[in-house]
Amino acid sequence: MQLKKQEDKMEKIFPIVVKTMQSLEPLLAKEMIDLGATEVEEGRRVVRANCDLETLYKINYRARLALRVLCPLHSFQIRKADDLYNKAYEMPWEEYLHADTTFAIDPQISSSMFTHSHFPSLRVKDAIADRLKKVYGSRPDVNPESPDVQIHLLIDQEKVQISLDSSGRSLNQRGYRVNGGEAPMNEVLAAGIIAITGWKGETPLYNPFCGSGTIAFEAAYAALNIPAQKAYPKFNFQTWLNFDDALWMTVHGDANALIENKELTIVASDIDYDQLNVARKNGKNLPFNDAIRFEKSDFFSEDSVPEVPGLVVLNPPYGERMEIEELEKIYSEIGSVFKHRYSGSTAWIISSDLQALHAIGLRQKRKVKLMNGKLECELRGIDLFRGKRNERFEVKPTDSENLSPDSHTSEA
Repeated sequence: MQLKKQEDKMEKIFPIVVKTMQSLEPLLAKEMIDLGATEVEEGRRVVRANCDLETLYKINYRARLALRVLCPLHSFQIRKADDLYNKAYEMPWEEYLHADTTFAIDPQISSSMFTHSHFPSLRVKDAIADRLKKVYGSRPDVNPESPDVQIHLLIDQEKVQISLDSSGRSLNQRGYRVNGGEAPMNEVLAAGIIAITGWKGETPLYNPFCGSGTIAFEAAYAALNIPAQKAYPKFNFQTWLNFDDALWMTVHGDANALIENKELTIVASDIDYDQLNVARKNGKNLPFNDAIRFEKSDFFSEDSVPEVPGLVVLNPPYGERMEIEELEKIYSEIGSVFKHRYSGSTAWIISSDLQALHAIGLRQKRKVKLMNGKLECELRGIDLFRGKRNERFEVKPTDSENLSPDSHTSEA
């Protein structure tokens, strides 16, 4: 990928590696295909593809399930630590950085050759600086906080891949979160949950235990086709030598023109008044502010009854700090509320405690393994029948249901 050359930048095709979360690879792959990527191949928490600059800009700005978009520059093998410096020094860094360009190394190291990720990062940094000093006569500065160019270093035993990070930050940082509250959910995870449910806004969405509002926000973003990064359209590719401002403005404008203006019913509720205030502040300046109704409500109260059937998405309490007996009691009560107050709806619930999920007492026919932070979780789908089974209400089936283990899902 020759960033130095301007004349053929629109036509040049280059490889990308897009990071995501466990089990979201098929959904991300579809996003990338829809945005123009070719030769798309799913991996473990990554999707590889080919694209041009226009598609690179689109994926960064619009993809909901992408964490980072990397552009591989060079792959090689090393047999000893010094090989890393020598191979990195041979790379034509002058095609990507000027002498006054700041840069930083983002390491991902899994190799017995190195006991600490700082050392290989330092060797690559020295190689880049020495190469540019030879070319320009001066060494560029390192800026770990806000570099002009961020370089991703992946070492897997003897295999090394050096990439440019076109995103510059984790793309789950949408820019709408003023305050995360207590243990906020990753935005990409929330977007993935909504994608798995297949919800497009045709039915009401209920989000009890809403916390800081992430699930509700991502649902509104998806239903209204709002670019994932609309609130924070800042990327590392904007500092590259081949950045095409006119192309970027076209991509940016075209994506914003696709935003839909339609009515949604999203009810986000929580018993914690402080958490609700955080959610309200987070959504205050978003374009769909009036699409989400925030309510202080006790999910277990008899007064908490949805107006009409719809989709209910729950991220209830779970984790190592809670006793299993307490969790099972809570989840048993969740099952009772589902059965008696949400009949006719479809429910999805995420938890790290499979025993507690079993305590819900309702058939959970769809299961997807996910990671919430460091916790291994399962997202489970439950159809809540109303009357006879043939009179039930359910969300329209989507390809996302093929993610469940019952459908032989692979994690790689």
